Amino acid sequence: MFRITGRIYPVDSILALCEVGPRARFFIACSLVYPEHKLSIEKKIEQILIDPLQRMGYGIVRIRLSGIEHKTLEIMVEREDDQPIVVADCVKVSREASALLDVADPLESAYVLEVTSPGIERPLATKHDFERFAGREAKIKTHEAIDDRRRFQGILRGVKDESVVIAVEDEQQHIFEAEILLDNIQKAKLVAKI
Repeated sequence: MFRITGRIYPVDSILALCEVGPRARFFIACSLVYPEHKLSIEKKIEQILIDPLQRMGYGIVRIRLSGIEHKTLEIMVEREDDQPIVVADCVKVSREASALLDVADPLESAYVLEVTSPGIERPLATKHDFERFAGREAKIKTHEAIDDRRRFQGILRGVKDESVVIAVEDEQQHIFEAEILLDNIQKAKLVAKI
C-alpha cells in the first residue's frame, strides 16, 4: 500500500501508473503505509518475552531500546506476587530473555541487555497500571497541555473510559479531579513515600 496525497492505493495500482526507463516523464513521491500488524521493535520483543516470563512469575513493566551505535535493551520487570525484585530475579530473567532473543533475533545489531526492577518510583504505562495503583500518589506529564498545565501530581483515582483520573491541587489549594486521556500521557510514575 502507498499513500499519495492523503489517499491509500494498493502497490499494484501504483506500479501500473509508473513508467520506467528513458520514457519516464514523471516521478511519484510516496511513503509506505505499514499495516497495523507491523509493530515497533519494543512490542515485538515484548511479544517474544511476555508468556515465558509470566510462566516464571514475572511481569513486564517496560521495554526500552536506546542508543544508536551502541544499543541498550532495557527490560524492566516485576514479580507477579508483588514481592520486591532482587538480583537473583534479574539474573533469572536476563538468562531467559537472552536465550529467547538469541533464537528470535529481533535486533539486527549488537546490544547490551539490562534487566532492571521498577524501583520505588515505578513507571506507569498501561491502563491496568493506573487501575492497579489507584489510591497511590503519582506524577503525570502530558504531551499536550490541559488548562495550561502539562504536569500533574496527586492521588490516582483510577481509569474512566480511556482517561486516567487523578486528584490534584490547584493554585488555591482546592482539590479537583483531572481526567487525562491515556494517549496524552507522555510519562507517568509513582511518587516514592519516604
